Amino acid sequence: TRSDGGGHGIYRWTGDSWNLVQGSARHISVDPDGNPWTVGSDGHIYRSVRD
Repeated sequence: TRSDGGGHGIYRWTGDSWNLVQGSARHISVDPDGNPWTVGSDGHIYRSVRD
């Protein structure tokens, strides 16, 4: 991943390619339901909401 604003770019799989989404993260994980959680460059924890 590319470095971006103190973190790394966040990408979403579309089924055939990866798309860069807004924001950056120092850490990223996915819960058992498939929801991504990130630790931002500010140290706060965020849960991503799907469109």
